[in-house]
Amino acid sequence: MDRERYEVVLEECSLEDLEVLSFVDQAVIGERGINLSGGQKQRIQIAQALYQDVDICLFEDPFSAVDAHTVSHLFKECLLCQLSTKTVIYVTHQVELLPVADLILAKNGNIQTTEKLDKAGQLVQEEEREKGSIGFSVYWKYITTAYGGALLPFILLGHVMFQGLQILSNYWMAWASPVSMDTKPAVQWSTVMPVYIAFSIGSLLCVLMRSMLRTNAGYKTVTLLFEKMHRCIFRSPISFFNTIPSGRILNRASTDQSTLDLRIPDVIAGFAFILIRLLRVIVVSQVAWQVFIVCIPVVAASLWYQEYYIASAWELSRLVGVYKAPMIQHFAEPIAGSTTIRSFDQESRFIETNVKLSIDYSLLKFHSARAMEWLALCLDMLSSIMFGFCLILLVSAPEGLISPAIAGLDVIYGLSMDMLIAWAYGALYTTIMSELPLVIEETRPERSWPSTGEIDIHHLQIRYVPHMPLVLGGISCKFPGGMKTGIVGRTGSRKSTLIQTIFRIVDPAGGHITIDGIDICSMGVHDLRPEAEHYPTRANHALDKCQLGYEVRKKEGKLDSAGLVCEYDSPKKLLEDKSSSFSQLVAEYTMRSNSTFKQQ
Repeated sequence: MDRERYEVVLEECSLEDLEVLSFVDQAVIGERGINLSGGQKQRIQIAQALYQDVDICLFEDPFSAVDAHTVSHLFKECLLCQLSTKTVIYVTHQVELLPVADLILAKNGNIQTTEKLDKAGQLVQEEEREKGSIGFSVYWKYITTAYGGALLPFILLGHVMFQGLQILSNYWMAWASPVSMDTKPAVQWSTVMPVYIAFSIGSLLCVLMRSMLRTNAGYKTVTLLFEKMHRCIFRSPISFFNTIPSGRILNRASTDQSTLDLRIPDVIAGFAFILIRLLRVIVVSQVAWQVFIVCIPVVAASLWYQEYYIASAWELSRLVGVYKAPMIQHFAEPIAGSTTIRSFDQESRFIETNVKLSIDYSLLKFHSARAMEWLALCLDMLSSIMFGFCLILLVSAPEGLISPAIAGLDVIYGLSMDMLIAWAYGALYTTIMSELPLVIEETRPERSWPSTGEIDIHHLQIRYVPHMPLVLGGISCKFPGGMKTGIVGRTGSRKSTLIQTIFRIVDPAGGHITIDGIDICSMGVHDLRPEAEHYPTRANHALDKCQLGYEVRKKEGKLDSAGLVCEYDSPKKLLEDKSSSFSQLVAEYTMRSNSTFKQQ
């Protein structure tokens, strides 16, 4: 006998209470353990299995006769620690023991899930995020939301005309200005300035047109997107609010909407501006094409850096949005429940959670900014190296190969290459929830509907979300029209769920409900809810009349000046009020007691 292992097993199975037996662990327990409690029997059986040190353990409802505290100890010390390296199969009705199971078998032995129970059965899931690159359809949908994209060609035209006029004005000054004092100018100075001013005014008009059109298109786009999001949220099924925390909704309606309002239009306009400006640099560089040869390897390296960076940048941007929603949610919850938190002295726990969420969000923001700075540093180094080679090439070029004026113009445009190569762009992707139609013209009921109010429920099945089990399975009943019908049941018997289904707050998963012969799922909610909403109001009004306070207030003699019922006041005040029933009862009892004492 391994005495040390024996003592460890007794401690892990909470068998210290064996000391109450006559001979402790040497006592004869009799046939079927007649002198042991049910909990002791189960713990001894578990101890026998642990001491044998077998590779496969089968437990059939091993914790049914022990209290909750002992169950927690046995499960932690025996199954999770002592048998952690063994194969354990346990049958139990205690659902709280299933989250740590690697495999759950249910429903006639069929494998229902290989996930943890808390992942498979929870209503509120972790926020999902898109992975990989952003599809072109996302950009196109944003661009074409306002006026079907009709303003896009005019905005691009404004960009192109502005860049063209900029090139012409700079080239005009480079061509018309003399290289030295001894060189005769190509045109008179009186002609140079008016032409340059005309080009500049044309550029300003193009910028004005581009800015006005871009602002109008951006405003219209964000307005339409916000209105659509607003309608969808207010017309979403109740399951949407059961599964989506308010922090995520606030994040979409505040932070993401601000990004759409302020950042996205500027980023898209900036991308188009930089792209056209890059084309301008390439066009101008063709005048001195020898210099442009140096740019080719640098551009290739820049594109490689961009591909290396952009995958991480997209994921970091999405993670920032995912981690911001829990922080907003946790900020709102303590405000609403501050009284309860202080009552249970849980301030430190909420502060710790808030700090952790803030640190996680801040780290992601920092990493996102650091990744962008890394790309900017790499591109700046490449552009500086390229610009240095260009200057060396221009200075060492033979005389007469490149005009000094054109070379100077090329240098000016080369200085802007560090801002133009490999611009990275981040996009916001949102998904709009599907919604119930307000009106279905083909199945609209008559104005007289409902005439009698007869409700027929046939094999109704209800589940809150698609992946959850049924909460109502196959209910069939009929409520006659014109009669008052009450639904009575214990707590959690889904009485409210049945009423919510009649309003289509929760849509049936199977079966159907008809009111006066018309299926409520075949009509729009705008036709259904106004006709049914006044019934709860009448019911609540009738119930209010049945309350005790309503009946008491009808007897004015029992109310004091403040409108409170005197009989429910403190004993001292009731005794002071000689007209109160309590005071009269005490006086009568005192009188009887005194008369009895005198007779004795």
